[in-house]
Amino acid sequence: MKKPIKRFLRVLLITLASLLALLLIAGGILSWYLFTPEKLTRIVNNQSDKFIPYETVIGEVELTVFSTFPRLGIRVSNFHIISPVSGEPCDTLVRAGELTGVIDSKAYRTKGDIVVNKLILSDASVNLFFDSMGVSNFDLFFGEVAAPVEETAVTEPFRIDLRNIEFNNLNLVYSDLKAKINLGLRGVNGKLAGNIHGDIVSGSVELNDIIASFEYAGEKYLDNDLLQVLLPVEADLSRHRFSMDNAFFSVNGLGLNILGAVENDTSRGTLLTDLTYDFSSWKVEEAMALIPENFLAAAGEIEASGIASSSGRLKGEVNDSLLPVIELNMTLSEGNLVNQFIPF
Repeated sequence: MKKPIKRFLRVLLITLASLLALLLIAGGILSWYLFTPEKLTRIVNNQSDKFIPYETVIGEVELTVFSTFPRLGIRVSNFHIISPVSGEPCDTLVRAGELTGVIDSKAYRTKGDIVVNKLILSDASVNLFFDSMGVSNFDLFFGEVAAPVEETAVTEPFRIDLRNIEFNNLNLVYSDLKAKINLGLRGVNGKLAGNIHGDIVSGSVELNDIIASFEYAGEKYLDNDLLQVLLPVEADLSRHRFSMDNAFFSVNGLGLNILGAVENDTSRGTLLTDLTYDFSSWKVEEAMALIPENFLAAAGEIEASGIASSSGRLKGEVNDSLLPVIELNMTLSEGNLVNQFIPF
């Protein structure tokens, strides 16, 4: 669990930092009024290979005043990173119709902190791919490894402050041939804010009206279903601990509230869980439609209808020999449930 989570977080942060570095190049050019978009675009295109280890194409770069007032910002149009990998269906790693950013250049220059006052990503697509050997189309982001720091040296943990990140019409495709996972998110609109200080992450994510598809080992779990996510999260990456405070997830209008924490105890090879949940007024027929066919077949013939509500708790260890204790309360009204394993 540790490696995939850190890999995802690292690539997102490094990609973001690389984009912001490009913004800094343009934003630090003497006086903004001396440079036309054509000049800025040429400068940033010439410098981009120093920060992004893939072929990069930038349509236009311009300074913004009115749309980001009172701060000076940068708008990048038609941004494209190309990363071909054998077996990959698409050679595009990132494509963005428009990227507008406002960052605190003083914090970056004096402390090395990345403070994003505002970042708006519009009409973008991201394609993440792993081949059957585990090679990804973003591996070069990790190609340069910093020299080891002497044990006596004291380094200050890096800081990233994301104050207002917006996504407008973002499409994400994740394909992992080795893990047999395919994930597709279309039309993502939402907001993100948070802080990262070393291994400590805190923030919130709000995503609306996502068209989602998810397939694992050939079995479809989501097929163009409508998702909504509200996720306040705190994480300690050194402990592999993630906690959620009143998180909300919805699939096709079926809402679920979750509160609690999950921790990956790598020393014992076990997952520690303590989660509570609740949902109300689910239409049983709609919920049943989300269950994969092989799961339903294993449960035997089921006839179900009505309105369901439930609350419960999942607490304990999860590993090859242990499962957590599940406390479950459920009510079914205005319907019925018939199954061969239910003796009534």
